[in-house]
Amino acid sequence: RDIAISAQGPLIFPAPCPGGMISVVVCNVGGDSIDLDMHSDSTVRALKDKLARHWSVPPKYQQLVHGASVLEDSDCLASRCASEAPALQVTMVVSLEVVRRELESGSFLRQVGTLASLGEVGQEGSGAALAFVCGLLEDESLRFAAVRALAALVPRGDPQALELVARRLGHAEELVREAAVEALSLVAARGDRPSLALLGGIAEDESPRVRRAALEALSRMAERGDAGAVAAAGARLGDAAADVRWAAVRALALLAGTGDEEVLGRIGICLSDCSWLVRHAAADALPHVSAHGDPEVVALLVKHLDDEDDCSVSAAIEDALARLSGPDGSDDTGSAD
Repeated sequence: RDIAISAQGPLIFPAPCPGGMISVVVCNVGGDSIDLDMHSDSTVRALKDKLARHWSVPPKYQQLVHGASVLEDSDCLASRCASEAPALQVTMVVSLEVVRRELESGSFLRQVGTLASLGEVGQEGSGAALAFVCGLLEDESLRFAAVRALAALVPRGDPQALELVARRLGHAEELVREAAVEALSLVAARGDRPSLALLGGIAEDESPRVRRAALEALSRMAERGDAGAVAAAGARLGDAAADVRWAAVRALALLAGTGDEEVLGRIGICLSDCSWLVRHAAADALPHVSAHGDPEVVALLVKHLDDEDDCSVSAAIEDALARLSGPDGSDDTGSAD
């Protein structure tokens, strides 16, 4: 399946090139054109290499069309020139079938190379390419690669990308919804209110893995102190799934404002959670939210240190006490360990 990168514009014919040279006019379907002087014995591949430097489209994704014919890399350009024509006229389209084959190859190196190349092809405004990659969110074998490709194809805040991804937040399959949440966090602008509202809603999804993905996305996209994001994360502290409660605590560590008494109290309760992972996250989160040296938080940590029987949680509590009482004071790193 071959998708053109934009809409065709008018051709402009240059004068023929003298002395063993031919003139080539290449248009993409968006109306952009470029006039190139090529040696008469140059191949189509040599022309693609030049186009790659001008239009940042890697040669393997280029498909050059002359009339009704697709040119092969080994074709000689001169063999395609009509004697009466002032220039060889060629149209370039982007072949997404090549992209699919690379992503389906199963080779990690080839997939990484394809995604890197997509980053070069991206920003060309290809709505068809964007729709193609969004469709791969529903492909079990290519879902992960598609999420990464989206970040390369469009700038954050691209309205078409946001619409295509948002449609899949309600997909029947939980893995598609999870991939859509991850994709949304990569294509939406940080602090984008509609996107944050979508994530807050999907944090209540029936699937624990989707709820966790939504909380992790919220922690990356929302600004610290965002009341809506804090409320969405706080609502999941009592979730039936331990890994969702863990994600909620970590999100609050990144989102709650310093000294937020309500959040501190709710994280403090998590020090008694039945899951050691949640208790560990709570110990780590408290220094991120409390004021330095807060005596109530310090006393709470000391109490739970005495009661804690898991060595890793005890170590986390000791580390939290050290951060709260150290000479440096603030813990403004902006990230939870």
